[in-house]
Amino acid sequence: LGITRHLPMSCDVICAQVFFFSPKVEVESNLDQQKDKLNTEIEKLSSDLQSIQSEMAKIKSHLYAKFGKSINLDEDEPDNAA
Repeated sequence: LGITRHLPMSCDVICAQVFFFSPKVEVESNLDQQKDKLNTEIEKLSSDLQSIQSEMAKIKSHLYAKFGKSINLDEDEPDNAA
């Protein structure tokens, strides 16, 4: 998505390989709506991530209580090879 401005109150909007003319106010409104939608989705995904991490911590605690040190559920440290 790209926007070029030719006149003070208008914009050319480029989406993929399609070009179309749209009033600046309409473009700004559409961009604001898209940003709001994406921010809402990000908030939902963040909430989902927290729920999943919480559930994983509960399961991990349960498994360590059951199997002790005979299992390893911790993530390995990545190699720092350069």
